[in-house]
Amino acid sequence: MSCKVNFIAGAILAGIVLSTSSASYCSSPDDKAGQIDTLMTAFHQQRQFHGVVLVAENGKVLYNKAFGMADRENHVPNTFRTPFRIASMSKQFAAAAAMMLVSDGRLRLDDHVCDYLPDYPKETGQSVTVDHLLTHTSGIIQDNPLKGAFAENKYRPNTHREMRSYFQDSSLLFIPGQGFQYSNFNYNLLAMIIEAVSGKPYAEFLQERIFAPLGMSQSGTGDGAAASPPVATGYECAFLKAPAPAQPPHPSTCQGSGDVYATVGDLLKWDRALYTETLLPAEYRDMMFTAYANDGRYGYGWQMGGYPIGNGSDSVYAVYHDGGGPGMQSIIIRLPDDKRLIVILSNHNEPWLHIRLSRPREDIAPQILAILYGREYELPKTSAAYTLAVADTLSADYDLPSEFAKLHTERPEEFSFDGDEFYCAGLCYMWDKKPQKALPFLQVAVEELGTDHLPHGWQCRNVYGEALFAHGLIEKGCIQFEKSLELKPDNPTAVRTLKAAEPYR
Repeated sequence: MSCKVNFIAGAILAGIVLSTSSASYCSSPDDKAGQIDTLMTAFHQQRQFHGVVLVAENGKVLYNKAFGMADRENHVPNTFRTPFRIASMSKQFAAAAAMMLVSDGRLRLDDHVCDYLPDYPKETGQSVTVDHLLTHTSGIIQDNPLKGAFAENKYRPNTHREMRSYFQDSSLLFIPGQGFQYSNFNYNLLAMIIEAVSGKPYAEFLQERIFAPLGMSQSGTGDGAAASPPVATGYECAFLKAPAPAQPPHPSTCQGSGDVYATVGDLLKWDRALYTETLLPAEYRDMMFTAYANDGRYGYGWQMGGYPIGNGSDSVYAVYHDGGGPGMQSIIIRLPDDKRLIVILSNHNEPWLHIRLSRPREDIAPQILAILYGREYELPKTSAAYTLAVADTLSADYDLPSEFAKLHTERPEEFSFDGDEFYCAGLCYMWDKKPQKALPFLQVAVEELGTDHLPHGWQCRNVYGEALFAHGLIEKGCIQFEKSLELKPDNPTAVRTLKAAEPYR
């Protein structure tokens, strides 16, 4: 067994002993800051949150605290002055920059890409408008960070022409304006247009028109080499491994779409400015917060709509955007009706998974909102899936089903029994070509806890079916693929697999 696994096993098993029971708590209007601090301390201890949280009301800071390490190797802690890469939260700045040029009369929303980039392929460039880019309704393909030319080249400097080569010759997914497909390429292209219209590098435009006027002195674009204090190092927490420094994409590959770094304090200045006409006349500012696409949930660089309060059915109208990438998770939530703000910036992430870490958007923000709006909130629980996975590494004949049943029966208040987390553990084992380890986790996920309600529930069935096939259980595996088809009829993997299995049933 590796030293890393031994280290993590000790830490998590110690957490089992030290963890406190979790229950629903009634929020108190007299001690919101104290309750948020209790909540965030629990997220740090139980769900390994590393980052900074800021909550403000009417422009005044209600809560601001940092957790964990900005640089593990050099033992540098996160502070409220630590800049973080904010990934797709950057889109709101690109949208504001574009609207400034619209307000200046130098850019029109109904102008086409070819009007500013004349060498762009005319077949698509004459049908895609600036408005389409802002709202992700252009039909331009989604960038794939895992495979293809873009994935192979995203860590090196790219020229604008090279960036465009990854998408400009592909067919549009739909007629512009008649669909929605979130794609970073839309905002890469928007940044190129901003440069063409303004005659300045995109980074310089943001600095002159947004960061400097608002006094956002610890914010910028690019790799953050000049930032002081330094930008927090991003860490990826792979399955059963200690956090390791993540490799961020080169800034040239995420210009406009994810190249900004900022502090929570600077983002508070940004929030306050958006209630005024400091940057934009009200007419153009309000256009950013008008829903145009994705069933009325996406404007110009912002999402909007009901945001869940706690774990119940209540919600509150919010304007928000999250961001995620190698070693980073972030979200900004503006509550314009009540002049409230939540900013959560983290420099730890699980790549493509949800097993042991807290997620700003799904896990943390709803509980903070519950405290702010006087609803019941819940302290986080330690992941049962990850705890059992660690324990599994310590024994060659570990009986996961019985240990799960024991933990589920005897300590339900201390652990999170989440089907998605057990599925992710099984998926990791399948990626590692260890179906014997994967099968019991997938069995617990699908059959004991249930995963069909998840957006990717059909994938859970597919992976479970593959694990059963690996054990020679063809008929049982086919049943899983059949159930996958019930959840997602246009599921080529299940169709293809069932057809190939027919002779063996």
